[in-house]
Amino acid sequence: MRNIMFQQLLTPEAALKFAADTKYALEQGKAVFESEHLRTDGGIMPVETHAHAIELDGETFVLRVVMDISGRKENERAQRQLLKE
Repeated sequence: MRNIMFQQLLTPEAALKFAADTKYALEQGKAVFESEHLRTDGGIMPVETHAHAIELDGETFVLRVVMDISGRKENERAQRQLLKE
């Protein structure tokens, strides 16, 4: 298994927002946002990220839980299409 840094999974657009999203999570204590990540095969995957500021040994970090929301996005597209018909 190869070691991949979190930032390597970000699309260029998501990478631009990464610092601002991190700052917001630190200021608010938590944040939820959507973005896109790169798959290992080069494809793009929509994700939802829950970011929480945590303190450990006197230092503050942002813990991120990232979930693939491809199925949810596909369902939303299908529902919009049905409403157009």
